[in-house]
Amino acid sequence: YRGDFTRLVKSIYPECRVQQFEADERNCIHIPHAVFALLGDQEREAIFYTLPDHACTTGSSVFKENTSYYTKPIQLSLPMTTLDKVADYAGDWSKGLVKMDTQGSEMMILKGAYGLMKKRPRFFLIECSVLPYNEGAPLINQVIASMSNLGYGIRDFWDMNYDSMGNLL
Repeated sequence: YRGDFTRLVKSIYPECRVQQFEADERNCIHIPHAVFALLGDQEREAIFYTLPDHACTTGSSVFKENTSYYTKPIQLSLPMTTLDKVADYAGDWSKGLVKMDTQGSEMMILKGAYGLMKKRPRFFLIECSVLPYNEGAPLINQVIASMSNLGYGIRDFWDMNYDSMGNLL
């Protein structure tokens, strides 16, 4: 999105190697060194839901957000590519962290990341929903099962968000 997590990590580990990917090119002013590409499971055209320039676009995704903000989203037809086509997998990933917050397309992206999965990163930090926050996106139980099938387990839960009724999102 805008690089906040990367700035935090780099403030603690200034020598760490970071690769950033973002689908919405309007964020280039915030993360000028990012690769701007819509990531997914294969190369194809995909609908990307977002909001006008003046709006906060944290919910932009190939899965439309189920909130009042997205009652009339902008629908862009964008070329989708895979992480394998744009990422650099050089180096030792055994201590690596992969952070993914793509509003439900995280598992789809990993299907297009065979090279990354061969490197066996140590940790994945993946945003998951308990409730259907994005139309058609997998829920947390499906993400946990998919990651388990890839040989990963839960280490912790972090930064939980709740709606106005107190429901865990």
